[in-house]
Amino acid sequence: MLVSQTQPIWLPYLANQPLLSIDQIIIEEGKYTKASDILEVSGLRAGRCFWHYNLPQIKKNIATLPYVKSLSLKRQLPDRLLINLVVFEHYAIWLYLGQNYLIDK
Repeated sequence: MLVSQTQPIWLPYLANQPLLSIDQIIIEEGKYTKASDILEVSGLRAGRCFWHYNLPQIKKNIATLPYVKSLSLKRQLPDRLLINLVVFEHYAIWLYLGQNYLIDK
């Protein structure tokens, strides 16, 4: 068996343990975001192990959604992943050169 030098030898063993799987993905969504959109962009699926996911990359992917101002991802062992979103609040719409721009509070 060939083992990568960047990967610990015990990681494949842990990655297949049912006790480390994500059974609940809890999304505190904002007004203008849907949980289904967040799950689609993030690639998160219930039942997969925590170690299968790159949380910084998932955070970058979710941040590309419109209206997302900031977000946090937190693992709650043994089986939860919490996603908390803060969205932009619309204050006004500014029409400039034929384009609409949303003004945040």
